[in-house]
Amino acid sequence: MLIVGVMKTLNLKTILIPNKFSRNVPVRGSLVKRLCLYGLTLSVLSGCATSMQPVKASRKVATVGSTKNVGYAPKDVQIIDAGTRVTQGRLWKKEVSNYTAQTMETITGKNQSPGGDTLSVAFEMGPGSAWGAGAFREMSIHVTSNLANGQQVRSGPVTGYLDKGTEYKIATGLNITSMLLGGAGTAWFLAGRLVFPNVTQEQFIGVGLGLIGGGLVVQGSHLWFKNHMVRLQEKRWSNLYLDALESHVEDIARAPAQALQRQNTGAATTAPSSSGQGIRLEDYVNQKRQE
Repeated sequence: MLIVGVMKTLNLKTILIPNKFSRNVPVRGSLVKRLCLYGLTLSVLSGCATSMQPVKASRKVATVGSTKNVGYAPKDVQIIDAGTRVTQGRLWKKEVSNYTAQTMETITGKNQSPGGDTLSVAFEMGPGSAWGAGAFREMSIHVTSNLANGQQVRSGPVTGYLDKGTEYKIATGLNITSMLLGGAGTAWFLAGRLVFPNVTQEQFIGVGLGLIGGGLVVQGSHLWFKNHMVRLQEKRWSNLYLDALESHVEDIARAPAQALQRQNTGAATTAPSSSGQGIRLEDYVNQKRQE
């Protein structure tokens, strides 16, 4: 809103400012145009930010080890949205699936060739605050393995927050400050002479440009901080996902050695895990989508 209002003003080649002799003196707005270009550049850079992926954990992968010969190919890893959509298309899912298969290989400490094992991961994120200043974004991760021997091991959910209230307060404060400065600068150029008729031309221009320029600088800081928040959320999501995969490997190791028989209907039964028994992951996802 700030940039749009200023650019409308800058459609004129010069800014006409009346002096004390009631004649219009053309004053070039090159400095203001540069400040607007600075704000617009930051806006474009902010819009070009890449989407988040849970593949950038800030810690090393721990080798948990597994007593079972399990292995997953990237094509056997299924990424599911349960609730608010967090995936970003086929390429996004392919990259996350490749990371998941490689990470599971590292966690198990084995270079086991895929042999029919499949892995399903459901990301469930609650909606954030509409105003970006209150509710937190909570992420829950459900992991399920369908092993080649007929077992189904279900883990989770592993739950955590991707953001913090302090970050939202800072972002909201910067946004409000930029709007106030921009509005004050526009009001100054429109009515400053009426309220303060005795100010000199240099003072009038300096105050107006200072307010608008300050608003653009604060707005640029706001855009930078929002991108920084996205990177922090991506790191927390990646760490949470790594915790979920490591916990899942532990559940596979604790699952009964004998294969669980599938029911006559073809639905897979659920093997006991550290999180207890529950409904199938596919049924859970369908239930969430219908809510």
